[in-house]
Amino acid sequence: MDSEATTPQSSSVASNSEVFLILNRFFRPPWLDSKEGDLYDFFKKKFGIRIGTIELYKEAFRHKSFSSPTNLGNNERLEFLGDAILSSCVSVILYTKYPEKTEGELTKLRSRIVNRKHLNQIAKELGLIKFIKHDERFNIGQTSVAGNTLEAVLGAIYLDHGYEKTETIIKEVILHNYSDLKKLEKTDENFKSILLEWSQSKGVSLSFDTKLKENSKKLFSSRVMIDNGEQGFGEGRSKKEAEQNAAKEALSLINKEAKPS
Repeated sequence: MDSEATTPQSSSVASNSEVFLILNRFFRPPWLDSKEGDLYDFFKKKFGIRIGTIELYKEAFRHKSFSSPTNLGNNERLEFLGDAILSSCVSVILYTKYPEKTEGELTKLRSRIVNRKHLNQIAKELGLIKFIKHDERFNIGQTSVAGNTLEAVLGAIYLDHGYEKTETIIKEVILHNYSDLKKLEKTDENFKSILLEWSQSKGVSLSFDTKLKENSKKLFSSRVMIDNGEQGFGEGRSKKEAEQNAAKEALSLINKEAKPS
């Protein structure tokens, strides 16, 4: 009799829980303060997600320059996580989207998507900057703070919603809405950085032998050395230019070797 008497009550509790979840999905939770509520609305509008653990997202926007009386942590750990997830998701998306591209070409395009300049631009267009907490004496406008915060936000989304949802957001929001892949394919890039990323992925040593050319006071030459073997050569009016040109040639040679004959 006792168990039968409690059945309607259990059913009622379950029903109330379902109603709560539905309301929480479509409406701002009443326990959030105004700033947390603005953050909640922002993620629902921009990313189509409901914040589960608000503290994760507050941490994602907390720059290391921000000081608080309770010594709250900053967003560097979330940035580390988000950076890895972004690179992983972009790699899978590009691999699927461009079956004809070589490894070197995919690496180059991925580098253009995840570089700080591009991520800064996306973060600003999304409107992330208004939520970043930092020392007011620190001008974040001319730094990579916005792009770093975007990575921290992706880290928070991953912890709150999982890999699949994060990958969907990267694909549909970061790439589809805020990245022109055709334009990025044609954009000049930091070839030295791309080559460095490639060498690290392959586990090979990379160095540049750069020096002022003989009988010249204004022209530098540079050789790319991969596992102690020369893989590219370039010249320029500065060490940086010579190394960029050498890296560009090295990447070109790598791409040719990767293509089937």
